[in-house]
Amino acid sequence: MQLAMLLAKIHGLHAPLLWIIGIVLIVAGVIGLVRGTMIFGILLIVVGVVIGGLNIL
Repeated sequence: MQLAMLLAKIHGLHAPLLWIIGIVLIVAGVIGLVRGTMIFGILLIVVGVVIGGLNIL
């Protein structure tokens, strides 16, 4: 969350791009969980939350 906010202050337009990448990673993580790859799915969700700056964790 803090990284995305810092980049938003520094680069202005990069925050929406980071949010989109974060959402894509979270969706891929959920799909990975459904398909049975637990560690990979959880890893993608965590990375997506960190990159996207979502207020979940």
